[in-house]
Amino acid sequence: MPEKVRFKSVVGPELSGVIDLPEGEIRGWGIFVHGFTLGKNSPAASRVSKQLAREGIGMLRYDNLGLGDSEGDWGDGSFTVKVQDTIRAAALMAERGTPADLLVGHSWGGSAAIAAAAVATGVRAVATIGAPGLMQVRVTGSVTRPGGTAWS
Repeated sequence: MPEKVRFKSVVGPELSGVIDLPEGEIRGWGIFVHGFTLGKNSPAASRVSKQLAREGIGMLRYDNLGLGDSEGDWGDGSFTVKVQDTIRAAALMAERGTPADLLVGHSWGGSAAIAAAAVATGVRAVATIGAPGLMQVRVTGSVTRPGGTAWS
């Protein structure tokens, strides 16, 4: 049975997530970062996360700001917010004692997963599905890491 979780977005509102718990021997933990206006229950997020859980990898999937069951206004989000919220999701997993080794991102979420992996707690691998390349440079000019330093 999936476990429901909530955590605060970097801009304040609570984000809603679900952890698909691993079956059998636990092989690791990960986070699924969904595409632009999709959500934790989109076919990609749901199917990939549930299959990984069947393979022993527990997966957190969450709704971004203003989407699905999350609070806030989707319009208040940005690529930087998505990256920082992914980092917060990794911190949540670490605090639970289930640090995320893996980030899986779909579409826009794939670009966010790549950017977040550089600073997210415990991440050792990233997998993307149809991620636009160098999105942070083309769309926003730069993305700021927590602490204020810019991505190169």
